[in-house]
Amino acid sequence: MNSINTIFIDGTQSEQALEFATLVDQIQEIPEGTTENSLVHSIKSLIEAEKLDEVYTQFSGHVATLLKLDDNKVLPGFNLYLVQLKSAKGDLLPALVKSCIENLSQSESDNGYAKLAMLETLYNFTTHAELRFEVLAGIINIASKHNITKSILNLTAIKSEAFQAICIDSQRQLFVMLHKALKDSFKKEAYEYLLHYLYTFTEPCAEAQELAKQAIFEAVSIPEVFNFESLTQAHPVQKLSGQPIHELAMIFLNGDVASYKSFIKKHCDIASSFDQAAGLHKMRLLTVTSLGAEYIGSPISYSALAEAMLLEAEDINSEVELYIIDVIRAGLIEAKLNQLEGSIVITRSTHRSFDKSQWQKLHEEFTKWNNSLETVAKTVQSAIEQTSDSSKPSLPLVTAGN
Repeated sequence: MNSINTIFIDGTQSEQALEFATLVDQIQEIPEGTTENSLVHSIKSLIEAEKLDEVYTQFSGHVATLLKLDDNKVLPGFNLYLVQLKSAKGDLLPALVKSCIENLSQSESDNGYAKLAMLETLYNFTTHAELRFEVLAGIINIASKHNITKSILNLTAIKSEAFQAICIDSQRQLFVMLHKALKDSFKKEAYEYLLHYLYTFTEPCAEAQELAKQAIFEAVSIPEVFNFESLTQAHPVQKLSGQPIHELAMIFLNGDVASYKSFIKKHCDIASSFDQAAGLHKMRLLTVTSLGAEYIGSPISYSALAEAMLLEAEDINSEVELYIIDVIRAGLIEAKLNQLEGSIVITRSTHRSFDKSQWQKLHEEFTKWNNSLETVAKTVQSAIEQTSDSSKPSLPLVTAGN
């Protein structure tokens, strides 16, 4: 969400109120001096009666009228409205903000982008955490209603410090709303918001565990998702331990094609809840990744890869190469193919999980590297000393009696 500067107009409170009311009447083509349906007439009466709260309430019900303006005039008009909100009493502000959001959400105008721009301006205007929640919820709802969810793919507000001030229940509600809004057109981004939701839990929650199951199904089915370690570390997912659905997640974390196929055969009911073909393809890519991590820098034959992936195609070599290309494109490995010898040398591979054994292996590698450096340093130092000794001038021998 981009920061939008709000411009406030000079003038007394009453003058500013009448200026906004005049703008609304002009948009609705109500002649000046008319009393019927005239916002100016109504506002003048309320100002004279010093009923300013009712003035602000009426204004919040007319915000959507601004959408009839040209796009470049909508926000300046909306700034006139925000002037009124700035003058409203603190205890009235929540009701005004909610009324404004509701008025925009229910508007029949198809200018969804203008509505989002107005709510983004409102978000930057208010500093109250829970009101910002209401605005964000309004943004998500409007983006969904107008089928412009691409505009909420990366809500920077979600990553801001101000978002952390919103209560945890409201944060969770926003994550679920974002997941629901994006899951049809932007599956990977929707899944990531669902993962954010799961990570807000540190205690058991039945609702979270149900959504954890959904997250597992999505992670298996979405082609771009390969990191199952972050999924299995989420508390609600861990609370599924002992259930078949958790077993499925663990297979994708550190299992192989054989274990995946065995699971599908054993749990047909669960397998019907996700894309089995997509899961098999992903499992084969992850299997190649694991082999790469195990035999980094060493040649791996096509036949060994085919056996690990349980391939049964007539042209095994071509099938293996297609999978190698896919796993390279996914960024899981870097490798060189040798088609003549029917082998591959993997020079970099992503670890599917990084547990204590990997840390131990890394420690051992660093120890070897450190020892090698010490050996090299000693060799260099010895060479320097020998060179220094050989460069010293030889002194003539002095014998007794000379």
